[in-house]
Amino acid sequence: MGNISRRSTISRRPAGWSPQKAEPLVSRATSYLALDKAKQAVADLDEAVQADPNNVAAWSARGQAYERLGDKAKAAASYNHALALRPRDETARSGLARTGG
Repeated sequence: MGNISRRSTISRRPAGWSPQKAEPLVSRATSYLALDKAKQAVADLDEAVQADPNNVAAWSARGQAYERLGDKAKAAASYNHALALRPRDETARSGLARTGG
């Protein structure tokens, strides 16, 4: 049974996953958002921003995911973080305007 549990954990990680590499997580999260699976996207994006706190795409997508979940405060905080890293990020700017942050 130990192998089954391990396989299950491994299969949930995107190809190319490593603690220092956020891009595969952002990519999978973007796919989750396209499928209206915001909760799954948030899980990946939380991990992505931990792996790479300077990843603007991860912070912007995280804002979008929280916005879809109706959590305007967390969405605005994510958009603000993206804008702190890249002040002209249009996704974050428009998201922040929508969330009132």
